[in-house]
Amino acid sequence: MNEIVETLEKNHLGHLRARDPSWLAGFGIQHRRTEHLRMGRVFLCGDAAHVHSPAGGQGMNTGLGDAFNLGWKLASVILGKAKVELLDSYEAERMPVIDGVMRMTDQMTRLITATKGPRVWIREWILPIVAKMGFAAKMAMRLSQLSMGYPYSSIVLPGRVAVGAKPGERVPPLSFSDLATKRPSRTPDLFGNGKIVFLIMPDLGIGSEGMREVMDRRSDLIDWQWMVKKGAGRPTEARSGELVWVDKEGKVREELGLEDHPSFALLRPDGIVMARGELCETQLMQDFLCRVFGEEFKGEG
Repeated sequence: MNEIVETLEKNHLGHLRARDPSWLAGFGIQHRRTEHLRMGRVFLCGDAAHVHSPAGGQGMNTGLGDAFNLGWKLASVILGKAKVELLDSYEAERMPVIDGVMRMTDQMTRLITATKGPRVWIREWILPIVAKMGFAAKMAMRLSQLSMGYPYSSIVLPGRVAVGAKPGERVPPLSFSDLATKRPSRTPDLFGNGKIVFLIMPDLGIGSEGMREVMDRRSDLIDWQWMVKKGAGRPTEARSGELVWVDKEGKVREELGLEDHPSFALLRPDGIVMARGELCETQLMQDFLCRVFGEEFKGEG
């Protein structure tokens, strides 16, 4: 209570009276994280793994990122769809993100609380100018953590990718429609089944038999979906129950950076592009899936 009175007087607000507080508590900023996110069969995520300044509201987003990253991997291993080594990628992918968030929140806190020196000048003069140059939009993506990914992860397939969403990056906001119902749909609708999505972009006259054989071995882990061009009907190769989407404006291929020939994008349940390529690259995908998930599992077809 004495501190409140002193603060009021220091700021020339002594004419105000503070009295009868119903509850008082001290507040201090912690800045620390666990050394490891996994120790044997124990995994840490969210506030149990890292605490930092609340600047920018980063705590919740970081914790959700941890949970999404770990959840699908843990489920795959528990259900016998992947080797236990897949779980090693949780710490490898998330720790750099956590460290980056902690550095950013620390810098933001120092900037916000500064009372003298260069930080005050930056906060009062530089930031308002930079914000008008597109900085605000970029910062919003950073704070929401929608711009964060895992480009150097061992469980993504980089390949020769020049444009569009690269492996390790987040699946961009996509707009398309359901061929059967004509219902407008967006990126989250791809992941309704909770599986890895093998999104195939077919062209007339090009078969997918080779890739079918590869994916059928893991059909309990990977969900085969179609993205066709405007005006195309349901592909003759599409099986019962397989989702067929329509890329009405051609933006899906553009955003994913796929060429105008039979292509695919392998998308993780946590919204990360896992691999991109051409439909003919069956051996490449076979080797990649075996490396990431272990020996082949016979799916339910």
